[in-house]
Amino acid sequence: MTPHPLLGIDEVARTEPYLRTVGEVFRAFRDQDSSCVSYGVRLADGERWFVKEATTEPVAPAWTGSVNDLDESNLPWNARMAQDGTIIIL
Repeated sequence: MTPHPLLGIDEVARTEPYLRTVGEVFRAFRDQDSSCVSYGVRLADGERWFVKEATTEPVAPAWTGSVNDLDESNLPWNARMAQDGTIIIL
């Protein structure tokens, strides 16, 4: 049995080019408040699907230095250091 071209996929490098290989992208919704991009896709068997892609940028880490350099003065705003040195993210 051939896997479904959309349901059988966990990850693709680029969404729109992949969708074009499995069907016709008949509509793209690029300017959304959510910053997501959505597509209307017609598969080879005529099924029409709505596919939504998250396009938000990855979040930069709050700290990139050595853990040994951390103290209460240079923790991110949402973190505190316990007396035993454990860093607590709020």
